[in-house]
Amino acid sequence: MGLPAPRAKHEDRETTEAKHLRRLGKKHEIFKLILDYRERCKLIDTYMWTPDADGKIRSIFGFHPSTWRKSSRNPNIQTIPKRNDLATAFRRTLVASKGHLLFEVDSAAVEAVLTGYYAESSDLIRLAKAGIHDWITSAFHGIHIPLNLPDDELMARCKEAKAKWPEDREKMKRCIYLSFYMGTPERMSEEYPLDFPDVKSARTVQEFFFSTKPGQDVRAWHRRTLEQAHKDRFLEIPWRYRHYFYNVFAWDSKNQDWKLGDDAKRAVAFRPQASASAFQSDCLLAVEESGHPDLINSLAWPVHDAIIGEAPSEIVRDIVAELYGVMVAPINLLDGLTIGAEAKIG
Repeated sequence: MGLPAPRAKHEDRETTEAKHLRRLGKKHEIFKLILDYRERCKLIDTYMWTPDADGKIRSIFGFHPSTWRKSSRNPNIQTIPKRNDLATAFRRTLVASKGHLLFEVDSAAVEAVLTGYYAESSDLIRLAKAGIHDWITSAFHGIHIPLNLPDDELMARCKEAKAKWPEDREKMKRCIYLSFYMGTPERMSEEYPLDFPDVKSARTVQEFFFSTKPGQDVRAWHRRTLEQAHKDRFLEIPWRYRHYFYNVFAWDSKNQDWKLGDDAKRAVAFRPQASASAFQSDCLLAVEESGHPDLINSLAWPVHDAIIGEAPSEIVRDIVAELYGVMVAPINLLDGLTIGAEAKIG
């Protein structure tokens, strides 16, 4: 078609990754069809899992990422599609055993809450629990929800903002989570070209977030974390998980100045991500130590911030209530911090 091949800016190479082809798809329909075809091929190739003799799908879990996040292999059940027609089609193939129901208990905004904890920001912790994306979106539209409201009222006001500006709220959500871990406007535009069609639009949203009190707290936390990781060469969390870093800052001889090294973003992400994983492990250990056989035997998969399982229909609500209680209990290692949770049964 006479079009130049897209290039990945940071690596200076040609690429046909989806985020780049979507841009071409705005003017040339053929690229949308290619992406649609590719997604369906991936669904068949990647998610045609082979059950064991008893009809179960089993995965091998580990701590493969350096930040101690949990991961799974053979098959990787943590990359199930979620927000399109293929996701709906695939999820219908996951069925509970006869007489059972599936359940999922998901820690609510756990990394956002933990970011607030490590940033020493009570405002960020409250907003992470009430709806930080909604609060920032409302402020972006000129309506500032007071932070001194009671928790219930603050949450209600945030829900109103979510209903009023759903599309902008999704953009803000993507911006905030990438900004937590030092994502740049260029990265935002590359990852979400439909939300941020150019770098300028991404930069506008991110600069607004960093202009707010929670955003300023995040920026200050970035600086403290990078300086500590550079000085000590490691970071640690209360669970004694330790990560070493050797290239937080790198000397740029061309410009005669320091720049962020390869370890910088990893250092910022380590504490919230490792703590979320450690907290989930504690929940699983607490279930085992409870000695409750029905609850223990019902657990199946830890997926990201959720614990998924299957229980007999007549006791599934009791099982979920007990697991929910474990997941919202105060975390002693984090000064009694609590993480909310949401439950689904189906």
